[in-house]
Amino acid sequence: MKFIIYLTLFTLVIGIACSEPDAIDPDINSVNEAIETSNKSASSTESKLNQGITNNENKTNIVTESSRSASNTYDEAKPLNTSCLLSGGESVDVGWTGNDTGNNSCNLCLCGLEGLGCSKMACSDAMDSKSLVELIELPEKMSETMVDIANEMMQDTTAETSSSSVQDPCLKMAVNLRPMCYMMSQKSQEERLLMGQSFMSSSRDDTPPVLYNLLIEDFGAFNARTSMMGPFKFSKSFAGGSKPTVFDEFGKVHDAGKPTEYENPTFEYKFPSGTELLSPITGIVDDISWQPTESYKQDDWELNIKPSRFSQWRVSIDHVVSLACDLSSKEVCTKALLINGEEIRVGTEIKAGDSIGYAGNWVDTSNSGMNERTEITVGKFASGGVFESYCPIMYLHESVKQDFRDSISSLMDSYEEWSGNPGLYNQSDMIEPGCSYEQINDKDNKTTVIK
Repeated sequence: MKFIIYLTLFTLVIGIACSEPDAIDPDINSVNEAIETSNKSASSTESKLNQGITNNENKTNIVTESSRSASNTYDEAKPLNTSCLLSGGESVDVGWTGNDTGNNSCNLCLCGLEGLGCSKMACSDAMDSKSLVELIELPEKMSETMVDIANEMMQDTTAETSSSSVQDPCLKMAVNLRPMCYMMSQKSQEERLLMGQSFMSSSRDDTPPVLYNLLIEDFGAFNARTSMMGPFKFSKSFAGGSKPTVFDEFGKVHDAGKPTEYENPTFEYKFPSGTELLSPITGIVDDISWQPTESYKQDDWELNIKPSRFSQWRVSIDHVVSLACDLSSKEVCTKALLINGEEIRVGTEIKAGDSIGYAGNWVDTSNSGMNERTEITVGKFASGGVFESYCPIMYLHESVKQDFRDSISSLMDSYEEWSGNPGLYNQSDMIEPGCSYEQINDKDNKTTVIK
């Protein structure tokens, strides 16, 4: 009989031991009660013992089920994560780190036991083709922006430089690109130093431009019957005016004797209507600006071309109107300049010889039919806010330089002979045909001849 009692106790202990820890404490009392009950009933009849065994077996089953129920409740309250779901629907294991996917792809995330945790940077809504192109071009835009900032600082060396005066290049980016810009800007100090040195080095690109024409390609020979020489018209009424020359040389004094007197830093031409202009160089449009009439007639465009992306040099074509304009109309035409049918914008690539527009506006006060004018300037930015202009002849490609030397000389000779005024051009003192000087500096609209 004792063997049966001990077997019953062993069964109870095994049932309790297999339950969860949270269910152990309340069942210890049950075990003690069972032991006491068993000892008291040792002298009872076998029928009572059998009944006690049956009751104890039922109690064992109840304890086991209660333990299992408590275990399930614990598992549901604190689930053990083994993976996380990214925004794009992908599953990653616990311990994974990296960028999220989908519309949260700009944020870094960590998959932990308690779920996915990510940084809170705002991401653009949708990555359309335009945004994708912008991101691809972002490093180049950052480079250009920082070069522009460096150029501005170099051109104004008299200004104090402080941390507050240094511009944030990312602020010049589109709003949806700024987070990526800032992320790309988080480089080591050494990398930033190398980047800065690279920017400064590239911003000092001093390779001069190479010209293949002087806005017009063929000066031609003077035709006495038509009074034309290429695109130039020789008009007696025009020659009798206050500004009698169809070509103003580099260094010619304008507004002589007036407070506004200056040495002309360009080649300036006057033409009859309809004269098309050609790009003198292959390069990139650096700036294009509309010039409304103010103190004198303009209502035309100025176009600046640089030979390379980081060049300090500029070739400026001042006074141009669009090829889309109706030249017979008296209305001001503000249509955009075109090249090969496409609008010219900042960044547009242009090839030497491309048609860029008609010569700009000139007031014909002599009824000569001379109502267009344009100018070409070749120069570069220097320190202290100075722009250095140079004789255009000096930068012509060797394959065409002598032809244009001869053309300019022939134009001046023919015009002096036709007008009967041999003193219009002081050719004997010129360093090149059409150039009285090699260099003229301009600062604050004041010119200085460099001899």
